Amino acid sequence: MSKKWYHYVAENLRPWALETMQLLRMCKESEQKLANYDFVVYPIARIYEPFLKDVFYAHHLIEQTTYRSKKFSLGRSLNPDVRLEQRNELWLYDDVVRLAGERVTRELWDTWLERNHLMHLYPGEIQTLTLKQAEAKIDLFIRAIELAGSMSEQTAEQKACP
Repeated sequence: MSKKWYHYVAENLRPWALETMQLLRMCKESEQKLANYDFVVYPIARIYEPFLKDVFYAHHLIEQTTYRSKKFSLGRSLNPDVRLEQRNELWLYDDVVRLAGERVTRELWDTWLERNHLMHLYPGEIQTLTLKQAEAKIDLFIRAIELAGSMSEQTAEQKACP
């Protein structure tokens, strides 16, 4: 996997991305086996929301007040299943589809769901991750970051072509 994804992440978020990679390397090298490796994925999952906000702001899908708002629900805005009567200017799914295509937008949404499963522990839905599963989830986040980050490059290329 390329390291290009790392440069799509804002400089102030990079320490968390780096921490995930360091934790993964340490766990892979360790002889001690743990019951749960979700903590390895947590830092990169944590930066996924501000990363997406950066992307959406850069593409003028949200304004600065929304970007800075603590009440703006990124999950709701990216949810393809929001009912028609609840879709407003902050529902961004169709906007992202127009910008990046259905497949990319769906991957961003699916990665958001994975983030929520990791960040929120609901009774009866608590699960543990093996090291292999944690690594797969890290790869999922990296792929989503690469896809969202490359949206800017694709947009620039489209504008350059007549």
